[in-house]
Amino acid sequence: MADFKIDRIRFKWKGDWLAGTQYVKDDIVRYGAKVYTCIEVHLADSNFYNDLDNATPRWSLTMSGQSWTGNWQPNKFYKIGEVAKVGATLYQVTQGHLSNADANNGILGDESKWEYFARGEKWTSTWLPNTLYSVGETVVYGGSVWKCVTAHTSSTAVAGLESHQAKWTQYHRSDNYRGYWTPNTRYYPDDITRYGGTVYRALAGHTSAPTDYWNGFTSADYSTNSSNGVGAIFNIFKIGTSFYAKFTNTGTNFAAANTITVVGSKVGGADGVNDVVITISSVDGGGAISTFTVNGTAVSGNNGLEANQAAWEIVIEGIDYIGHWAEGTKYNKGSLVSWSPGIWKVTTDHWSITPHMNETNFSLWVPGAEYEGSWDANKYYQKGDVVQFGGYSYSALVSNTNIAPGVTDSTNTWELLQTGYNHRGEWDSTTAYRTGDVVRAGGNLFIAVQANTNDDPVTTFVYDPGSDAPDPWQLLVTGVAFKGPWKESDANGAITYYVGDVVTEKADLYRCITTHVATSSDAKPTLDEESENVGPLWVRLAQGATGNILEIDGDLKSHSGSEDTRIAIGSFGQLFKVNDANDYGVWGDHDVVAKVFYVSPYGEDKLTSGKSVAGPFKTIKYACDFVAQDLASRTPATIIVKTGVYEEILPIKVPAKVHIWGDFTRRGANVRPKSGYEGTNMWLLHDATGIANVTMQGLTGGLGSANEYGTKRPSGAAYVSLDPGSGPSDGTVHITTKSPYIKNCSIFGTGCTGLKVDGDLHNGGFKSFVANDCTHFIENGVACWVNGDARVEFVSVFSYYSHIGYLATNGGKFRATNGNCSYGDFGAVAEGLLASETPISGKINNQSQEAHIDKVYNDENEIFAFAYDHAGQDYTSASITIQGSGEGAAGAIRWPQIRHGAVNKIRVLGLDDSSNPGGIGYTSELGNAQSGTNKEIKLRPQYEGTVNETVGQRIYIWEGAGRGQYGYISGYNATTKVATVKKEFDDTDGWQHFMGGYPIEPLLDASTKYSIEPRITFTPNAGSRSNISYGSTGEMLLGASGKIGASDITALIGNGVGNRTSDGTNWLAAGGIPSKDWNSITKTTNYFVATAADGTLIRSADGTSWTDISANIPSDVLRASAYDVTENILIIASETGMIYRSTDEGATFSSIQVELYDGSTPVFTQMACGNGLFIGANTTGQTWESMGGGTTWTKAANMGDFLMDTNSGLQVVHRYNLKKLTFGGGKFVASVQDAPGDESTVANKFLISNANAAQSQTSSSYSWTESDTPPHAGPYTDVAYSQGVYIAITDGGDHAYSFDAYSWKQLDSALAGTYNGIVGGRNTAGGYFIPLRTGSQSGAEKILKGATPLARAITSSSAITNIQILDPGSGYSTEPTVTITDNKNTAEASLKSFVQNGVLSQPEFTNRGTGFINVTATLSGDGFADEYQVGPYIEVKDLSRKPGPGAILYVTGIDDQVYRITQINKVVGAEPSISAQFRITPTMKANESPAHDVALTIREKYSQVRLTGHDFLDIGTGNKSTTNYPGLYTTGYTEGYELKQQNETVSNGGGRVFYTSTDQDGNYRVGELFEVEQATGIVTLNADLFDLSGLTELSLGGIVIGGTEVKIEEFSTDGTMAANSDSVIPTQRAIASYIGSKVSGGGANLTTNEVRAGQIKLRNNEMFNEAFPTNGQIVFSGAVSIAAVSGSIIATSYFLGAGPAEFLNEGGPERDALYGE
Repeated sequence: MADFKIDRIRFKWKGDWLAGTQYVKDDIVRYGAKVYTCIEVHLADSNFYNDLDNATPRWSLTMSGQSWTGNWQPNKFYKIGEVAKVGATLYQVTQGHLSNADANNGILGDESKWEYFARGEKWTSTWLPNTLYSVGETVVYGGSVWKCVTAHTSSTAVAGLESHQAKWTQYHRSDNYRGYWTPNTRYYPDDITRYGGTVYRALAGHTSAPTDYWNGFTSADYSTNSSNGVGAIFNIFKIGTSFYAKFTNTGTNFAAANTITVVGSKVGGADGVNDVVITISSVDGGGAISTFTVNGTAVSGNNGLEANQAAWEIVIEGIDYIGHWAEGTKYNKGSLVSWSPGIWKVTTDHWSITPHMNETNFSLWVPGAEYEGSWDANKYYQKGDVVQFGGYSYSALVSNTNIAPGVTDSTNTWELLQTGYNHRGEWDSTTAYRTGDVVRAGGNLFIAVQANTNDDPVTTFVYDPGSDAPDPWQLLVTGVAFKGPWKESDANGAITYYVGDVVTEKADLYRCITTHVATSSDAKPTLDEESENVGPLWVRLAQGATGNILEIDGDLKSHSGSEDTRIAIGSFGQLFKVNDANDYGVWGDHDVVAKVFYVSPYGEDKLTSGKSVAGPFKTIKYACDFVAQDLASRTPATIIVKTGVYEEILPIKVPAKVHIWGDFTRRGANVRPKSGYEGTNMWLLHDATGIANVTMQGLTGGLGSANEYGTKRPSGAAYVSLDPGSGPSDGTVHITTKSPYIKNCSIFGTGCTGLKVDGDLHNGGFKSFVANDCTHFIENGVACWVNGDARVEFVSVFSYYSHIGYLATNGGKFRATNGNCSYGDFGAVAEGLLASETPISGKINNQSQEAHIDKVYNDENEIFAFAYDHAGQDYTSASITIQGSGEGAAGAIRWPQIRHGAVNKIRVLGLDDSSNPGGIGYTSELGNAQSGTNKEIKLRPQYEGTVNETVGQRIYIWEGAGRGQYGYISGYNATTKVATVKKEFDDTDGWQHFMGGYPIEPLLDASTKYSIEPRITFTPNAGSRSNISYGSTGEMLLGASGKIGASDITALIGNGVGNRTSDGTNWLAAGGIPSKDWNSITKTTNYFVATAADGTLIRSADGTSWTDISANIPSDVLRASAYDVTENILIIASETGMIYRSTDEGATFSSIQVELYDGSTPVFTQMACGNGLFIGANTTGQTWESMGGGTTWTKAANMGDFLMDTNSGLQVVHRYNLKKLTFGGGKFVASVQDAPGDESTVANKFLISNANAAQSQTSSSYSWTESDTPPHAGPYTDVAYSQGVYIAITDGGDHAYSFDAYSWKQLDSALAGTYNGIVGGRNTAGGYFIPLRTGSQSGAEKILKGATPLARAITSSSAITNIQILDPGSGYSTEPTVTITDNKNTAEASLKSFVQNGVLSQPEFTNRGTGFINVTATLSGDGFADEYQVGPYIEVKDLSRKPGPGAILYVTGIDDQVYRITQINKVVGAEPSISAQFRITPTMKANESPAHDVALTIREKYSQVRLTGHDFLDIGTGNKSTTNYPGLYTTGYTEGYELKQQNETVSNGGGRVFYTSTDQDGNYRVGELFEVEQATGIVTLNADLFDLSGLTELSLGGIVIGGTEVKIEEFSTDGTMAANSDSVIPTQRAIASYIGSKVSGGGANLTTNEVRAGQIKLRNNEMFNEAFPTNGQIVFSGAVSIAAVSGSIIATSYFLGAGPAEFLNEGGPERDALYGE
């Protein structure tokens, strides 16, 4: 009778259809807008329609409808009945399909899959080019609105809507105002624009002409050959093919012939072809550009609206006022400009390219007048300008330059407006006179009616206003002029007397009646008389007393004994004294010393002065100029300046070897600038000059804006500086013998500089000053400034109230002692480097180190993993040195597989701000478990984390039971403290092990120590499949891969065919392969070797050419092979139990019978080698192993046997048979299948063993670890390994992958066909796999699958400090993204991964050693670690020369940090390729660390201030006003001008200040390294390198460590710790002695969770061999007494207590499995 199933009478609603779901009959689903009923049990396909349209339909339509999906979307699967909006139209799907991937195509091409559902309109704003428009969409185009009537994709912007006008209908037309016309703009029909004063309407769509102007070129936009020129800013425009330029900032420090270049691409052209070159013709005194020329060829073509004039029509012709006319401006018709003094209208479109307006392009719109002051020949005058010319005023009739106004103007340039007077004093023959100028000549006044020079005003023509004839002068007023005593000449030469001049001669008075020169014949009045009192030149006006002999002031009358005698006055400075004959009084010199000159406020500046105190010069400048006129005879000289105030015309050039010596004290001689010279340098010093005892004051200026470092420069001049001469090359002003010496001077000023030595002024000589006892009161200025490669030596030089006391810039150097800087803004400042220095070049060398192991993971006995901080790159081999406890491992470690495309470093990036680079708040929870299983752990009772804080974190067991296991917490019960764990690999329940293949501990206990930490994951390597073509067609049976020379080779062989590749893609046919059924292939050092069952043996040195070497081995049924690359041993095994061993890669063999063959069951079918261990096996899983290189073999476990808890108790059950045994990734992996007759119903799995030659885990039963259940039913025919990835394949093409051989996931959908096996290979991109399909094949599918890295985030103080790499992954072409999962962090760490080839992974161990607890390891090999360098040391290379300590280091890309080199170590090589290690300060930080080969620059000539015994007083308080002295010390600091100790010394831009100083509080400082606070007694040492070399003893009176209160007073060697002190530190030996005494039973009980001695561990109530915890033996060499019971009694008790005899099973296979045969 059939079963009646009640659930078949009703339907089941399953919701929306889902791919991959198991559906049964009557299941109801919705798919799109339709409802379907399942009519066939099936697993849903990925495409619903494949099931619907299946040959046997699986669904029946139950209900139809519509489903609204919104706007149509690209790349979306649309189902039948779904409705979508396309433009303004609704469409319904009639055929399920995947929509176009390109949104721009819409439903074009898919129209047959849609039908109209509804139509409407859709407003889509402005028309756009290259856009899909659907029916009903409306757009604005120009001034009109258009509606789409035919769906289409619009054309380009150039073609416009009109190119598809038939697909549109016009809704509405109107104007569209677009503002002022602009270039490169798309205009549409009916657009309205303004161009100059005219308004236009577009008649046709078009793109306006390209721009013809480019504004605002700065230094970032151009290049220049000027080494110093800066700040130039300009605009460029073009007319036709010519370029023009207009400077808006003419810059500074440029020189004539300098060029500025703008590449063509920046001005609408092509680089090289259309470059603009500006050549500077002249500059002003500051190097600002005055005149220039512009060269270059612009792209031809019309510009402006007029270029498309036909596309426009005029709407309105009007005006547009745009301001003052300017050069370099585009003017359009109708524009109005002001051109002083009128308003002009543009009549012609043009660019203004002249300095003055070209009036031919304009018409005068509104005339005007503007007063321009006195006429200037160099000034451009515009029509209507009014000027004063002499005493007359004129108006310009036309614009002009250098046309002088006149009463009569034949050029019609000027028009006389008004006459007037301009008094010019006495007539002078050298003066140019203008109309209206009035002069006095003699006693008369004359007015100029013509412009003239050197025309004597001797006319008698009376002034007629408005006339200019007959002479240049007209007589204005007559009169007389008293001239004093008659003289023939004066200091200016012969005297001219004019009509009306009145003079005295002796006692008489005369008037000039004829203009004449006094040196002409008989010109003296007493000689001129022809009659009694009248001559041709003079007429006597009055007669005085007779007998008078005195003629001029200063005459003396003397009596000679017979008559009165006149003694004329002597020269300036002479004294009246008795002549040598002692009989007559004379004038003569007194107290004259050769080359000593005098200056006094009461002196005279004339050639005869200055030689004596009595006849001094009046000004210092005159004295210096006098000496300079004859240096050979007048130097070396001393100029003594007497007490007084000297207002001097500046500058004063002190000639070489001249010393200025002020009188008496420093305040006696006071030198100031003459009015108008307050901004000019005062003293310009030459070689061997000096200034002493002088007070200087009066220079003024201001402070400029702050530079990038916050310091400012004064605008005023300098009191004392070098003489620039005619330029830097002027050797006459160079300092060549002695430095100028300034002493005992006081200097007062504002916004200026006291002493300034500018090395840029001279390109030779010493460029130096020496000064002592000088005091500066320079408010808002710089007291002492040294620039360029100049230098000074100062003793007792002081500054007060200065913005900067001592300033060194651009390589300048101070050497100063016993000085001070008081008040002001900054004390000593050093900024910049010497520009002319040839820097030392070099590169950062990040590749000088080896890969670095951060931690050695061990189980306190054996080593099982290395955690890399940097896994290196470009390695092909490596070796290791292990430091610490333990032995036996170092020589037994090798790296046979080095990864490509692997993560070799995960860098914790530093941040640019002040944030912690490793983030903040990351979890780091350590604890002891209470208990646990293979799927959960019970955390310590004190754990306080919440569920939200706990779930998702990684948990790692680092000690005790379960050591090395990890996973992520998937669930947590805060009450029970139980956390459930899942594997990170596949999200299944349970633990993983950092070393896959190690068994998972089933029970955790109190010895389990765990770490809850951030979980770090990586973007997985997705993998791919692609088809490759073989070189020869055939069935490939086997394959192997390995190194042949430097190449990675994979070789495949089949029955008579073979193929070979070096990259997995390109294959070559192999030859020499016999037609055999090959059953094994292995790669030796130099060969591929393959075996066949009939005894055939072949090998190939390249995988291409094979040779039959069967003769080298006895005839046998060969079945398997393996090779130990370390020992160069090839093993070939036969099914008859024979082992054939070769030490020469198959040339010769020796043999050994390992097991007798029973004639039916093969002894060997599989062979694998790794970790120094050979393992052979047969199909039942029985294994044999050799730890002696194949010479001795031991029968080991049957890997398929497992101890099971059955109904009959614990029994050995044979669960698995062997399919394939292989070695890879440091472990043996066996693909096994469920054994026939096994009732445990296990799945087909994998068995894993980490056995090695020294610690063979296979030497006893149950040592193979059983994998998780793989994703396929299997069994897996083969498993291959490459680059960290295992891939297993079934006969049917299913394939799975794993990174540890323990957990497996499906890789991809099944491959088509059936398969013999799979082969792993490697190329430069990583690993690849070739599945071997049965049957003759011309190619295969290559599988790419790289490993995902495995790493741990190491934290300290809640920040991630570094990332330990346990597995670097493989196959990445780009750096994977690193993700950190943590529930408690408050600031994210920034991580970056790096991918390279030749990266070290976990090695293979021949021996994992014993006794390892705390160990470190060092790597060496042929690769390196490209490590970003952090800390005080950096490695550099390619140095052009060796620098000295103290040099400045710049690293390209680090713009905000300057480094100093404090030590130079490990110098190797010669110039220019020197390598070295630098110690630097500040240390290199993570956020700044540069990449390898980044360029570096070293500068040794940096600005430098060296101060010894310097005092700083209240720096930061500013000038005298803001300092408020002396109120500062009663009322406190002015707000905003408080003390700023950090401003006492400032080093910027590479400059350095070295100093020993004191301050206002008595604090003594040695730079930033050592400080003594004398007020408090605190001493601070702040050195990153404190060198005590040579110190034999250090006595500590007590030091405080860090910020704690711990005070250290003593280092102790006392091993008893008897002092029990908090202030004593014991030595290593004392600590060891103390611990030894306690552990060995000395003075106290030792309490611990567990104790280990070698491999023996005592834990809780257990005692076991830790190397083999499950079945290891502990050997007691003597009798053992346990609780006073002898060993024989215990043995008897065990025997008798085993139970009744009938329960003993004494025979059978189980016995053999348990105890061996």
